[in-house]
Amino acid sequence: MWQSPDAPPALRHPVELARAWLSHYVDPAYNALMRAYACSVACLTLFSAIAVVACSANNSDGSSQFSSSGGSGGSVFNTGGGGSGGTGGSGGSGGVVVGDGGGGSAGGDDCSDNAKKIFVVSQEDGLYTFDPTISGMAAYTQLGTLNCNPNSSPQTMGVDRSGNAWVFYSAGQLYKVATNAGALTCTPTPYVHPDTSGGPYTLGMGFTAASPGSTAQVFYMISDTFGLASIDLANNFAVSMTGALQGVSAELTGGPDGKLFTYEAGSGRLSEILVSSGFAMQTITTLGQIAGASAWAFSRYAGVFYIFTGDGIFGGSQCSRFDPSTNSFQVRDSDVGFTVVGAGQSTCVPPPAPK
Repeated sequence: MWQSPDAPPALRHPVELARAWLSHYVDPAYNALMRAYACSVACLTLFSAIAVVACSANNSDGSSQFSSSGGSGGSVFNTGGGGSGGTGGSGGSGGVVVGDGGGGSAGGDDCSDNAKKIFVVSQEDGLYTFDPTISGMAAYTQLGTLNCNPNSSPQTMGVDRSGNAWVFYSAGQLYKVATNAGALTCTPTPYVHPDTSGGPYTLGMGFTAASPGSTAQVFYMISDTFGLASIDLANNFAVSMTGALQGVSAELTGGPDGKLFTYEAGSGRLSEILVSSGFAMQTITTLGQIAGASAWAFSRYAGVFYIFTGDGIFGGSQCSRFDPSTNSFQVRDSDVGFTVVGAGQSTCVPPPAPK
């Protein structure tokens, strides 16, 4: 999650605001002006030899540098293969169960290889897998660069059991990104964002199991404007509100154990959402040493949290590791080389170790 370049000034760090405005508005205008100037000089030089000189600030293929179209896609949004999904557990009201089509326990044969890893998406539109069992930067593998919506910015993401990344953009669109075919394919969805204020929008989202060990999954999202809700991928992306947690600005993550968690970057608070108790929040810890980030995301693997924090300006994100079973915190990677704005894992990742 991060504040996009077109966010209102009151919501952005002054340095980040200046940088974003320069890169998104001043630089393109300046570059266009310089091209026009260079073309005018050439026109004057050749005026005596040619009758008409046409000067254009368009790109070489004739398209304007100030506009571009988003990706196109089909209308099929299956999250898995054939067969019926698992049944929901005893969670609170408001969650919509999405059957994945596979049998067996979480992490079973219905999972793709990619679905067993953490995914991260960067401010620079890069999509990566992250394997926390591998030390150092070798844990990060870039799958490619997203081109879902060149006029907007990635905000958050979730990952289903088939290894599809569901990426939300600041303009309010949700895209399905297929990752198992060797190339990233963005497919627009019919999702309609509940907040109609005009954006740019910030959001947290993530999948969790409908019940511990189930292959059925629930796709949750959270916004400070409408609170906690779920998205029904099998029912035209209908949104179901829980009525809980309005005013909470956080990222979400889940797991194969059916639990749901938030991380609030402003305070550094890590909490569990008690899905079977009216979606109340229960604080796990407050990580003051990484609080205050303007770009953040987090994920969960084998019960351990991996939290990405940065300012979106100077250097890449830091990856920190927090293990609630031992209440231990450590910096795993001080700079991953890019700014992480979304992270997530499917319910195929390993569950927490038995206590």
